[in-house]
Amino acid sequence: MTWPVAGSEYANISPPLARRVVVQQVGQLRLLAAVVEAESWYRKAVLGGNVEAAYNLGMIFRGHDDLEQAQHWFRTAAEADDPDAAARLGGIFEELGDFDMAEEWYKEAFERGNVDAANSLGILLQHRGDLDKAEEWFRAAADGGPGPRHIR
Repeated sequence: MTWPVAGSEYANISPPLARRVVVQQVGQLRLLAAVVEAESWYRKAVLGGNVEAAYNLGMIFRGHDDLEQAQHWFRTAAEADDPDAAARLGGIFEELGDFDMAEEWYKEAFERGNVDAANSLGILLQHRGDLDKAEEWFRAAADGGPGPRHIR
């Protein structure tokens, strides 16, 4: 977040525009405070066994590009059978270049009911040049079935 300072590009702006800049920055501070408060409550909920809270913490950290923390919280939720967290974890591994782990988590997510994970896996396999397997996963995504166990 940047603050207006004397001598900056904000120094010669009109009062109405200055008010808008201040309102925008106050809004950003309120949003940041809300995220910090939410994070605190989610952490408490995770300690109580709330899997959705772990997923939400993963989303907060993913939104701040903290992949290490996002990975931790998505893994926590995924290991508690959350298919969406497993798919997000696959996406993080793909982004980090660990395609084998990405493939594993996408498969796991699909097996648990996240149909979009099959499509993500198809795209990953297509980029890796495995077009036959990619096609199978694209078909599985289109069918929306329980998972092509023969592919594992």
